[in-house]
Amino acid sequence: MKNKTKKIIIFFLKIFIAIGLFYYFINSYPINIYSVELLLKSPYRIFFLLLICSLVIPITTYRWYLLFNSIKNKFSFKDIFFINYIGIFFNVVIPSSIGGDVYKSVYMYRKLERNRSHAVFSVIVDKICGFMGLMIVCALGIIISWKVVKEIPLLMTLSLLIFLVLILSVAIIFFIFFTNNYFYKPIKNFVTDKESKFGKLVIKIMDAVLHYKNNINLLLSCIGLSVLLHLSSVLFLIIIAPIFNHELIKFSDHMIALPLANLSNLIPITPGGLGIGEIAYAQLIGLLINSQNLGNLALQFLALRISWVIISMPGMIVYILYKK
Repeated sequence: MKNKTKKIIIFFLKIFIAIGLFYYFINSYPINIYSVELLLKSPYRIFFLLLICSLVIPITTYRWYLLFNSIKNKFSFKDIFFINYIGIFFNVVIPSSIGGDVYKSVYMYRKLERNRSHAVFSVIVDKICGFMGLMIVCALGIIISWKVVKEIPLLMTLSLLIFLVLILSVAIIFFIFFTNNYFYKPIKNFVTDKESKFGKLVIKIMDAVLHYKNNINLLLSCIGLSVLLHLSSVLFLIIIAPIFNHELIKFSDHMIALPLANLSNLIPITPGGLGIGEIAYAQLIGLLINSQNLGNLALQFLALRISWVIISMPGMIVYILYKK
């Protein structure tokens, strides 16, 4: 009971911090309310924007469908769609980006009688593919806008970090995949002799790694789907940007700012990074286009966040019906 009360207090404290951030930002950088009014008077534009945003549902569903059904247990696309939709809903409602992934892992573990570790590992690999897609989009944006980026010290530092993380991620994946064979047999023999539960878990994870090692084309396809997913969010911002800002924002500018803003959402001081992502996105775009109109720039990211919430809400209905 004490832990529950503590979590509730922390949650409301995070909301208070988010409100404080928005209040400070709005007072520092005024917002053109007419832009919001103009957007609300364009129902067709809103529908099209929500349609673009909703691409997250079929793309992430198909990505996980490919990863999950590459193991022996087969689930229909419809079942994967419902479970993934519930996961997306939890990722938005629960103030943590892993809430939905935990739900998917636990659900599959309870549902399956065999290949449980592979099923859970498919969720982890799905998350890794999403992260790699995010890094690739950001790296491509940096390369395209290199002439501007190299003139701004902060962006230069962030760019070097992005390339470093991307290179390290590829190196770690390469090391795990291509050294797994050398360690598999010795560890398996050791585990068999000792009958260790932890050792058995390690073997199951190594089995899953071997499975995906033999399906490199599958992994590349899933990373490609992740790139497509993040580019759809960039397209959302390209379409909505002229409403809030009359300055020219290039496609590559969004490719840099959006991934970095999404990463800043992981900072756990507000629910889901609310306020932090908006400020990070506005500051980054402001640096790229040399603009002080940061209030309206932040609104662009907030509009994307609200759209994510709207398209995820049916997941609550799916959860209630699917649970029954």
